[in-house]
Amino acid sequence: MKKYILIAMLILACPIQSEAAQDKLLLRDADHVMMFGDSITALGINPMFVSDYLLMCKPATNLGLTCIARGGETATGSSLYAATYMRIKPTVITTLFGWNDGGYSGPLTPERAKANRDGLTKIINDARKAGARLIIIGSPTCGDPDFGYGSNVEKAAEYNKVLSELRDVGRDVAKKEGVQFAEVHDLMMGVLAKAKAKYGKRGYCFSRDAEYDGGCHVSESGQLVITYALLKAMGCDGNIGTITVDLAAGKAEAIDGHKVLSMTNGQAEIESSRYPFCFYGDDTVKATSTRNVIQFLPFNEDLNRFMLIVRNIGADKAKVTWGAGSKEFSAAQLEKGINLAAEFMDNPFSEPFARAEQAIKGRHAGYTLNELLHPLPMYEQYLPEEKALTDKIFTIIDDKCKQERDAALAAVVPVKHTIKIEPVK
Repeated sequence: MKKYILIAMLILACPIQSEAAQDKLLLRDADHVMMFGDSITALGINPMFVSDYLLMCKPATNLGLTCIARGGETATGSSLYAATYMRIKPTVITTLFGWNDGGYSGPLTPERAKANRDGLTKIINDARKAGARLIIIGSPTCGDPDFGYGSNVEKAAEYNKVLSELRDVGRDVAKKEGVQFAEVHDLMMGVLAKAKAKYGKRGYCFSRDAEYDGGCHVSESGQLVITYALLKAMGCDGNIGTITVDLAAGKAEAIDGHKVLSMTNGQAEIESSRYPFCFYGDDTVKATSTRNVIQFLPFNEDLNRFMLIVRNIGADKAKVTWGAGSKEFSAAQLEKGINLAAEFMDNPFSEPFARAEQAIKGRHAGYTLNELLHPLPMYEQYLPEEKALTDKIFTIIDDKCKQERDAALAAVVPVKHTIKIEPVK
């Protein structure tokens, strides 16, 4: 018992950080991201969140995403068709496997570990042959240690050990192949430990149905953790933009995708082509609330900095009004800069973000695209005389995929908003 208490204390004491953190952006303009995975990815939640970030927060321009995922999939199974998928010519690849690879019962066998290793290696090799520039191996997620397997703590711990061993396999493959590695397993365990320390072991989980699936199919809160790890592996630096106001001079400047339209009586009107990432739900403990989980995850600090700097306030503090919300800050805070995205959870981007996300949602052609592409290798093998027909089918699917990506990109339109600063005497 003392051993487990010590482990928990160490997790809580350590800052949450993705192993995949980078010093610079690895994405390039017009990159096409392809996400491989099992049902955790096929749910479409973390692909949607990643798309939200790529298209609205714009770490680079004209980005696109295609989700390739199937329920029950393994790295080995996906690798059988990787070459076919690569005909879409993605430039960035992410993988997220593990739960099915481990077999769900008993310790990890050498055979299963080798199959996972070989599958990941083949995906990497096929991606490179197709010209993919950035490849990210994501580790397995984790199961809830308290709810998983019908609240069987021993079985939950046993399978988390299997998942951690598969994490080690993925890390080793990434190192040997010289590709990026996104540590999802430990990150999720760390977030859960912090959340359970606040709300109690049985008071917090990532999954709506953790009692039945071991916590495998995480809802929005857990999917945001996965998203964080993948975006960090892409090298996203979190800079959304900066607005600088000189109150005494009545001037304002904006950079990085934002421009000042006017500045009058302490009120700046801004037009922004880049959005801060916006969160759902409220502060209650719900698996669907991304707003609640960010208190345990440095998403705003690392990936979502929309800064306001105010100089020459002429008072010890000032009231900042952004949209319908107002808050007071000290002059020192404003001169250093405040993160509007973190301070104003409800803000002028909330509704535009939700509208754009609805347009983005389902436009990955993800699960459907996978089902359409999956039979093509068999057709090519058994009907070689019909190659012209199978090539035409692929071209139709590829064109549909491009149309969906273009429609998602077009859904993100500039947002006009105002920031008002009033000195408080």
